[in-house]
Amino acid sequence: MNRTTAMITPLIALFAIGCSNSTPSTAPSDSSSGLPAAVTATNRSTGQTGSNTTEAPVKADPPAGSPANPQVDEPLIEAGLKPRKKPYNAVRLYQLDELQVVNLKVGDKKYYMYVMDTESKMMEGCMHLEKNELAEDEAMVFAYPKPAPLSFWMKNTRIPLDIAFLNEKKVVLNVETMKAYDETGTPSKGNAMYAVEFRAGVCKKDGIKPGTKFEFSKVKFQSE
Repeated sequence: MNRTTAMITPLIALFAIGCSNSTPSTAPSDSSSGLPAAVTATNRSTGQTGSNTTEAPVKADPPAGSPANPQVDEPLIEAGLKPRKKPYNAVRLYQLDELQVVNLKVGDKKYYMYVMDTESKMMEGCMHLEKNELAEDEAMVFAYPKPAPLSFWMKNTRIPLDIAFLNEKKVVLNVETMKAYDETGTPSKGNAMYAVEFRAGVCKKDGIKPGTKFEFSKVKFQSE
């Protein structure tokens, strides 16, 4: 699924990714959504050159978890879940292996759910994934800062998907099936705060429908 596309500079055009996620149901060019329409690849590593000054070197932070630095970063994989090795996908910015994962529970069914909680992650979504990269017991959740009308499309999305739109209480508003590469918008029926994507056919097979309650934690929109 994709987000809409925005202007990017020629120098970074080769790194632009299309959207695999949602936009508010207004026209793609509507700036009122506050969310950009495309994302460009950025260098996620930083470096610092040496200098000939006589200033004292910057002291490194104490190791996380030590008495001097008790803060411990929350692991990407929720407790009780095991990492799942995925094939490297050369055309994706965010590899599935790099994403936060939480457990999704729907009735007696459990799913291994990848978290898309920033604008850039949501814009890539399930783009370019092959069928063998998303199992039937896997899902992808898109978390928004507040409830709003959402609309998803399937630009650059190679596999058909089911999508469940949820309100702020994580109750399903509507469930739709989307065709691969279809750029027609698929809207939520009401204000949605989350959207969850599955492989096509999973929602019908597992009885996911309007009114179904989803259970998951540790999913919240993050500013970049």
